Amino acid sequence: MKLSTKSYYGLRGLAHLAKEDGPCSVRKISREEGIPQKYLEKILQELKKAGLLYSKKGADGGYGLSQKPKTISVAKVVNVLEGGISTAPCLGKNRIFCRQINLCQEKGFWEKLAKNLDQALEKITLDQLTR
Repeated sequence: MKLSTKSYYGLRGLAHLAKEDGPCSVRKISREEGIPQKYLEKILQELKKAGLLYSKKGADGGYGLSQKPKTISVAKVVNVLEGGISTAPCLGKNRIFCRQINLCQEKGFWEKLAKNLDQALEKITLDQLTR
């Protein structure tokens, strides 16, 4: 299982914002974190839509956390950006059709693995990532 750059950049962007005293521009986050600015903007918009961020317009504008870092779990971010954790192609948000789904003896294993990973990521907060 591998998280996409979307989750990786999203977590880095959120960690950056957790260290800021107020809103921070996408340009600054992009420059300091080495994340492509347009891609970061799309990611931050998704996180805002999910209620994890707020935005402020103007010279001192940018994005800021709308929740305390200790209440934002890695699982929450991954669920917003990835639609959850997928451990097999036949599971998760972007699952593909499998002809063997009704005969698959491993499906239970992959589902349990995804659940365990989600539970583990639920225990890790943004606050912990920034220490």
